[in-house]
Amino acid sequence: MGLDMYLYRLRDGQDRDDSDEIVYWRKANAIHGYFTEGSEEDNCVDFPVTVDQLEYLVETCAESIMNKEPLLRPYEGMFFGSNFVDDWYWNSIKETLEDLSKVLNDHKEGDKYVYSAWY
Repeated sequence: MGLDMYLYRLRDGQDRDDSDEIVYWRKANAIHGYFTEGSEEDNCVDFPVTVDQLEYLVETCAESIMNKEPLLRPYEGMFFGSNFVDDWYWNSIKETLEDLSKVLNDHKEGDKYVYSAWY
């Protein structure tokens, strides 16, 4: 059991049931916190995500890596993994940068995005 996280793309006209899973994270709790901060419920809830949010997350991850400074704080939860800025944290930041850069490069007019997590 643990924090499983997904980013889905809805191409023009698709609904959530027909969407494509384009990014999968496991226990990347800082990323989960970015998408869900301020919400009362974050388990099995769909969060709409804008291109601006994805671009900001890419920029934040890149800046964190470049400056070796954790700009996204670890997010606590029972099944969320380590709450420390450790190798797991930095690997999730690096993978997020790589994966979301690809998503943005493949973005087409009309694409919509949804974040969801299960734990």
